[in-house]
Amino acid sequence: MQRFCAMFGSLDRDGGTNHKVDVLVTYFRQAPPDDAVWALYLLTGRKLKRVIKRQQLFDLVQKVAHI
Repeated sequence: MQRFCAMFGSLDRDGGTNHKVDVLVTYFRQAPPDDAVWALYLLTGRKLKRVIKRQQLFDLVQKVAHI
C-alpha cells in the first residue's frame, strides 16, 4: 500500500508524461501481482459494486464493536 501511495503521489505531483510513464513502469515492475492488479483497476477509474448497504454495514460494525 505504501508503494502505491508513493507512486500515486508522484503521478499527482510531477508533471511530464515521460516521468509519469517511468513512475508507472517502475511501480508495475516492482509491485506484487495482487497489488498491481488493484492499482490498475483503481487507475482506470473503475468502481467496486456495492456489496452491502450503508446501514447494514453500520449495524454490523456496531454489533462487532459492541456499541
